Amino acid sequence: MAMVAMVAITTALFLLVRCASAFAPPLRTTISNKNKGSMIVVGNINDALAAAMALCVQDVLSTTITPPQEMHKELLKERQRSPVPPAQPIAFFHTQTPSVDQDSDGQSQQQMLSSETISSLQNSLLFLGPSSIDGFEQVVANALQLLSRISDEDPMLHTSIDFGCAEGSETMHSLSMTRDRFSFLGLNLKTTTLSRNKSDNDDGRFLMSRESAGEWGNRLHTLLDGSHASAAVTMDIRTHLALLQANSLPRSRGVLGGETDRWAITDNIQDGMHVDNGDGLLLEYQFNYNDPFGGCDPLLCPSVGSIVPSPSPSQSQSNLSHKEANNDAYAAAYSAMIGSGADFLEAVCIATSVKAIFRELGRSDGNELFCPPPYTWKVIDKIAEYSLKAGENVRQEDGLSRKMYKEFGYR
Repeated sequence: MAMVAMVAITTALFLLVRCASAFAPPLRTTISNKNKGSMIVVGNINDALAAAMALCVQDVLSTTITPPQEMHKELLKERQRSPVPPAQPIAFFHTQTPSVDQDSDGQSQQQMLSSETISSLQNSLLFLGPSSIDGFEQVVANALQLLSRISDEDPMLHTSIDFGCAEGSETMHSLSMTRDRFSFLGLNLKTTTLSRNKSDNDDGRFLMSRESAGEWGNRLHTLLDGSHASAAVTMDIRTHLALLQANSLPRSRGVLGGETDRWAITDNIQDGMHVDNGDGLLLEYQFNYNDPFGGCDPLLCPSVGSIVPSPSPSQSQSNLSHKEANNDAYAAAYSAMIGSGADFLEAVCIATSVKAIFRELGRSDGNELFCPPPYTWKVIDKIAEYSLKAGENVRQEDGLSRKMYKEFGYR
């Protein structure tokens, strides 16, 4: 919600910093740097650090002389480099003050960031904005005023939307009026609030009613439709299936990946059940806008699903805040990769690896709040190693979304 504040100070960042580096093919495809530039992240600490880690990993993989499939950890360690990974061209505006549930006196307890997390933020970001701005719309208004002074290049933006909630509606409305001020939009559609509201009787099945999914799908379509900016959207599988059932999954006409619309998914459906085992998922739809008989129906048109198995041992996680932090990291990393010109499948491989590290190395503080992994070479090298491993184990299946749709109980 502090988006405007974030963008406001970001303008100074853009004027002062122009960081761009040439990228070679990291996993399978050549990375284009045409969109490589400053990125605004409006969200939480996990978003910012995950985006920075992904960009740094992309740099590490692209500058390795040896072909990726022959690269070993020893090669990464032998290269001369700075004691800490370089800062990434990210301006971060914190919209959420970390807090736990109310204490015995009914007072909200705020999280004290560890020195390691503070150091990671200082080392990974080029600009850290204030978190005292009230309201997403005010952030956008201030951002527009500052960004109007920049005429040569528009920044990229990554933010989260509380999908299905009033706050999300306000965010989408503000973005619809300002979308053309950004060269790229990275959106994380979060249904955490909906999940928590259902926590007492959640059967792991349907998250949104058909009516609600239809309404919110149309709002998302309005946000994406007509924008000159490219976009990347991440959501959970239950929301995606609900949009399919309501026939309200947006048709972006090139905004989400050219001739094919691509959606990054945070979790999965296995044997008809909703699971979050750390795997990455990319669903692609190839619409034929000239075919009135099912050419624009995602359940009838050609589609492909790519599953990226988690490169780290599966770890069961019952803490909802930890799951949310891991999926936020996945979404931010995916946005950073697509915004910087990476191939979509490559982006999911790196995002899945970032999520794996968050699952593996993230920990709880004294108040059971999530503390992200540190921004160090050890972590970056591990994500790079995982990314290569993930790229070797991708499984693709035609019509995967239709299969999940039926297995999950939709007709």
